[in-house]
Amino acid sequence: MARRTGADVPFLFSGAPMALVGGTGDRLEPLDPPRLSGLIAFPAWEVGTENAYASLDAALRGGYPKDEASARKEAEGILSALRENRRLGFLPNDFAPPLMEAHGQYRELFALFEGAGALAWGITGSGGAAFALTRGGKLDLEWPGWVRQVLYLPPLP
Repeated sequence: MARRTGADVPFLFSGAPMALVGGTGDRLEPLDPPRLSGLIAFPAWEVGTENAYASLDAALRGGYPKDEASARKEAEGILSALRENRRLGFLPNDFAPPLMEAHGQYRELFALFEGAGALAWGITGSGGAAFALTRGGKLDLEWPGWVRQVLYLPPLP
């Protein structure tokens, strides 16, 4: 039932703080999260899931750029780097290019994250919000007027 509701629902009900997810959200491999703090910045605009996928489908007419095995290898590399506190910068997300084309303000926010010393940043899921991961503590930022809310996330236990 959870899988029919949405691909992210099985993970949300799993109780795992972090997981590598495959298929349509039905294959979960719980992972130990890196000890990082984070934040989520919500913009003034909203991105509906249906609109995000329509934009993604239009942008990726030839199909998705990675198969599941390649995506898994990429995710494992990112997780390894974050566990070692290596700076990664902008994290890959297929939804990012069409969202950044529609809302160039993301670039301003990502530049702020980079300048404040974040380890990694990007677009959350199918979009709307943006996130940053840090070694600890809040980023000292002056938020642009189009950021309507910021949630600060302590490291997971």
